[in-house]
Amino acid sequence: MKRSTLLALLRVAGYHGDTAGYTRLLIEERISKAAAREAYAIGRRAKELGVPCSCSDCSRENRARS
Repeated sequence: MKRSTLLALLRVAGYHGDTAGYTRLLIEERISKAAAREAYAIGRRAKELGVPCSCSDCSRENRARS
């Protein structure tokens, strides 16, 4: 998996509070714990600031609401 994709998935895990997904990605993919923690924290901060999530599940829900 490309590093940019992995970091994006870790940010989405942080946004949704998905600790199981974070742990799985950390174990299965080659990335430092520091980089993984930072990406997860960025996702958490984005949710706290009210930034809308751009993952496919959330995008689908937003289209269904419209």
